[in-house]
Amino acid sequence: MRASRMMWAVAMLIMSLVARPAVSSAEIEWKRTAPLSGRILQSLAIDGTGSIYGATFDGGVSRSDDNGQTWTSLNSNPENLNIFDVLATRQGSVLCATFGGGILRSHDWGTSWEAVNEGLTNNEVLALAETPDGIIVAGTAYAGIFISRDGGGSWTHAGLQGTFAKDITIGADGTIFVGCSDGGVFRSLDTGSSWARVNIGLTSTDVWSVACDPEGIVYVATNGGGIFRSADNGNTWESVNTGIPTQNIGALVVLGSGSVLAGTTEGVFQTLNGGESWTRACSGLPQCSVRTFALGSDGTIYMGTAGEGVFRTTKPALSMK
Repeated sequence: MRASRMMWAVAMLIMSLVARPAVSSAEIEWKRTAPLSGRILQSLAIDGTGSIYGATFDGGVSRSDDNGQTWTSLNSNPENLNIFDVLATRQGSVLCATFGGGILRSHDWGTSWEAVNEGLTNNEVLALAETPDGIIVAGTAYAGIFISRDGGGSWTHAGLQGTFAKDITIGADGTIFVGCSDGGVFRSLDTGSSWARVNIGLTSTDVWSVACDPEGIVYVATNGGGIFRSADNGNTWESVNTGIPTQNIGALVVLGSGSVLAGTTEGVFQTLNGGESWTRACSGLPQCSVRTFALGSDGTIYMGTAGEGVFRTTKPALSMK
């Protein structure tokens, strides 16, 4: 069964290289998935087989193989259940960033885990990302950024000592953006060999999320300043908050050129014009604080909250043509 799923994963990876999702005009509606271990969702990831991984700060990590209808706890091995991020790599492994236990890796869809901390100087890991050529980037609490060229087997320090890295996003051209809680946004054009602090125009440097769209526009979500947009690769930023009643933004996800969802302390908001205006997209949601998003291969959007579990769109919100 797993072998056939892996073959399917390879096929999906090839398709993803030639297909670009388009935004559906249908209104976004949400429904709650089955409950999973833990309620404070920190991260969602979807692997090449379509399995969904939900990482929580209070219950470890769970996996769903049926679009959230059921969840399986994957905590038989991890001693540290405080997980900040989960990454499903292109090579088929799953990595978890834990607060206190470093980085955990699984080669069997989360059935078993191993600690992969060689080279790390701090086991409080907050964020993970993968470059287009398979390099893993990890952000820590004040120890800086680390990179791995062997799928997480070993790590090399890559600067930004003293920063609290909350989110890492990789642009289509390999540019690395790191959002920090106390330093704003840092950018690397050379896979971490050098960094530039790029905060011109930001009114808050408490950054929670960074996202890039297919045309190279970069968005950041902040605590206290709302959402900012950059059309010049982060050199300058402009505020784009019209229609959002709060400036506390926890998560962003790009659906297509100009189309972005923002997760806030007051639910979900959507823009179809690159942030010029936002409208509420909370149909089916309780009052909730949104922490994370993930996109399924069929165009379904998954969303994780602080205290209300995981939700999914009632039908695909994207066209994967």
